[in-house]
Amino acid sequence: MAEDEIIGKLQKFLNEDISVDNECCVVYLMVELRKLLDHQDIRDNYLTLRFYCDWTVHIQKDRNMAGISEIAEKIDKLVPRNKTLDSKTADYIFDFLRMSKLRAEMANFLKANNIPLGRLKEDNDWRTFASTLGEVLSGQPILNPILSIKSIELNVFGDGSSVDIDFDKGFSITVGKGIDVL
Repeated sequence: MAEDEIIGKLQKFLNEDISVDNECCVVYLMVELRKLLDHQDIRDNYLTLRFYCDWTVHIQKDRNMAGISEIAEKIDKLVPRNKTLDSKTADYIFDFLRMSKLRAEMANFLKANNIPLGRLKEDNDWRTFASTLGEVLSGQPILNPILSIKSIELNVFGDGSSVDIDFDKGFSITVGKGIDVL
């Protein structure tokens, strides 16, 4: 499929009243965005967007970590081993759950391609989209994003969401369990 056709499909899709709480719509959007990224062969830009697009369609993410390595390195530096998390660190991990960096890159990429944000520009709709994407990604671990982190796993429950992070040397944390941070 040609690049212009994908742009046309995305323009039409995002101009419609898409269902941001429908997994099929969310997965479709991520797949079409990935196709467009591939057509444009943009390797060094939109690393977070590409990462999430890839993560959406794999049962585990175990390669091409450029879009997550910066986040993983900051988490590694912020998380005190064998101590309680402070609010600044928990907020940073919650920001990962909210997919704030994904939102910014997606908005920039869509704008660069003259594709409207549609419902995704509204905060409530973005939270719904992020929650639905979180449900898609739930149970699909990111493996070995950096040397000191063995896995990062997003878990979405009926009553909230959490991130489980397993570090090297047997240390692990869970942040957000039982609360709705998306």
